[in-house]
Amino acid sequence: MTGTLASALILAAFAVAVGAGAVALDPGSLRAPGPGLYPLLLALMLGALAVALGVRGVLQPRAGPAAVGRSRQVGATVVALGAYGAVLPVLGFPPATLALLVLLFRIGGLRSWWRAAGIAFVATAAAAVLARVLDVPLPAGALWP
Repeated sequence: MTGTLASALILAAFAVAVGAGAVALDPGSLRAPGPGLYPLLLALMLGALAVALGVRGVLQPRAGPAAVGRSRQVGATVVALGAYGAVLPVLGFPPATLALLVLLFRIGGLRSWWRAAGIAFVATAAAAVLARVLDVPLPAGALWP
């Protein structure tokens, strides 16, 4: 199995998991959206991307070192997002999001830990401020009341 096909399978599994969670949240309809509608739409888009990636893997079966590296990036990203979902209710929004963004920036190729942490801090702070301005409650946890 090529790295591209493996990435497609991982992405497809993630899309199925997100879709199952969205259906459990009651997606409602387009006229009366429920809390699971947007996660369901996201799951459908992820599924379409997984199919496209799988087709690409079949049409271009030879994977070089760069493709294997990208497969590892995709796998590491999926693991990071899964870990984020697990620690978000425990730690709260800012610490969990800060850690996720630092990891994603590093996975994406940002070499400096300090730069990744700085950008992640600014993005997390901006999201928290925007949530306060819009009066959107953020997940609470041990480190975020």
